[in-house]
Amino acid sequence: SETCVMQRLRSAARAVTQIYEAKLTEVDLTAGQFSTLVAIARQEGVTVSILAERLGMDRTTVTRALAPLERRGIVRIGASTKDSRAKAVFLEREGRELLDKAIPKWTEAQTRVTAGLSDGQWDTLKEDISRLTT
Repeated sequence: SETCVMQRLRSAARAVTQIYEAKLTEVDLTAGQFSTLVAIARQEGVTVSILAERLGMDRTTVTRALAPLERRGIVRIGASTKDSRAKAVFLEREGRELLDKAIPKWTEAQTRVTAGLSDGQWDTLKEDISRLTT
């Protein structure tokens, strides 16, 4: 398992996710929900299809992930302003307020994770991950 890329990356992803989850739980979000809210905030009215692409998920998975956020009044799903046939996602006021509370928690987790890396190591790691995912 020491030479298996998949095993090493999965193990690292689980460890890092646990750090973010611990912090984001303080504001009643999962790491996945936080990432979803950030992606929606970056482009208000983003279509579900584009959101899925940006999150590296399929549409049905994103739709299922949005359901609890919609029930909580954090997001609203409606017709796209650009294409009425497409569903778009909008951040509600409660969602913006929650994201404002969550960002400092994310920052704490980010600081903890990157503190374990030497100077320049995070930049190199980002580049390496990008090459693996393209």
